[in-house]
Amino acid sequence: MRTKFPSSWLLAALLFGTTGARTATTPPTPLHTPPLMTPLDAAGTGLAPEVSVQVTLDVTGRVRRVEVLSIRPSSDLDAVFEQVTRETLLNWRYAPARRDGQPVETTMKWTVQFPPRIPQREGSVRIGAGLPAPVEQFAWRGLAIADYTTRDRRRELLMLPYEKRRELLNEKLELARRHLHEKQIRKFTTPQFLVYTDAPDPKTGEILAANLEAVYATLDDLLGNRMSVQPDLYRIVVVLFSSESAYHRAQTSVEGIEWAAGCYSPVGLILFHLEMPSNQALLSVMIHEATHAYLDRYIARPGVVLPRWLDEGFAEYVANSQIRKGKLVPGKTRRVELYRGPWGVVRGRASTSRTLDQLKTAVQKGTAASLRELIEADRNTFYGEKRRTYYGTSWLLVHFLNHGEKGWDESKFPQLILYVAEGYPPLEAFRQIYGDPDEFDAAFQRYIRKF
Repeated sequence: MRTKFPSSWLLAALLFGTTGARTATTPPTPLHTPPLMTPLDAAGTGLAPEVSVQVTLDVTGRVRRVEVLSIRPSSDLDAVFEQVTRETLLNWRYAPARRDGQPVETTMKWTVQFPPRIPQREGSVRIGAGLPAPVEQFAWRGLAIADYTTRDRRRELLMLPYEKRRELLNEKLELARRHLHEKQIRKFTTPQFLVYTDAPDPKTGEILAANLEAVYATLDDLLGNRMSVQPDLYRIVVVLFSSESAYHRAQTSVEGIEWAAGCYSPVGLILFHLEMPSNQALLSVMIHEATHAYLDRYIARPGVVLPRWLDEGFAEYVANSQIRKGKLVPGKTRRVELYRGPWGVVRGRASTSRTLDQLKTAVQKGTAASLRELIEADRNTFYGEKRRTYYGTSWLLVHFLNHGEKGWDESKFPQLILYVAEGYPPLEAFRQIYGDPDEFDAAFQRYIRKF
């Protein structure tokens, strides 16, 4: 029997400062900041340069000019890194700076860092835009995971005996801990989590651990009280890095994924970092990855891998929720966030609002993915170039399946989770509970338009 914490323990306290002096000028607010993707030419070189830039925003918040001031350390690939930096930052979008209520042009300086890129190895599975998943050979039960798809690899990891999963977890944790500042590492233990962090503030790890327990209490209210949960095996291990660059180095060495803001390994390890644009973004990543761990640990039968649209969509559904009076309220989507920038912390539109705008535009243009396309999307499609669209559509689909009609969140959606968690084919489960997905498309698109 596992200890359950009250969901009201969720602390909305910021993990970085939220107050700052008032200024006559309102700074620009970041709305869309795609991450830097290390060029393929640098794969396997260990290069992860810091690039100092000066960026000019026009009165609409668009990036009009990017000047690269320096690249450290310098290498023969400086020209390639400079080109990628310019192309990426020119796609960033801001709400413009304002002076006396009027939008004004702004120039800012800061430093960005590329994550190291691992080489593509023989037998690895490609995910997303050419990003390799690690190949791991296990002698356990005669399994060579390199011979399987990534989905099969995850299934086999979830079916490993307790001792072997724990052994693999310890190996991955050791890799991750190498990228923490050794003298600043603090450890916090709760009934369900083991947290390591090198955050400068000693209270950060304690706040994080309490937040994680509160997330699980909320998920118990949503799902755990409606179905039999799997027994506890061991604590989920969470590593919070104070530095984004250290996180990316750990991420590539542990999981081989380079673009995600946080990552979860099915052996029971969560990684993410503090250097995010807003506190809500930080909380969202924490909640998203913790939800993945909860579904694997307590809901899915051993060896069952939830369909990616449901796994990612439900994690986004919970992570995008509002926090009211210190409690997470699933289904109540936040509309504003507090962003930090060169001038302090400012209030702006939530990232979910931008995602919603993009999906509404896709629906209007007729380019949105159909329910069948979403449900049947393979890994390369879901996590490929249109992954933001698939993530966003999955989030709204889960929201629709909970709140499209009164009572769905109490009956139909938990039943859908139960079916697929037991290994029932996802498309058939959907058809049995909600009906033919092809006939559901029109209602779902109306839901998106009105959201």
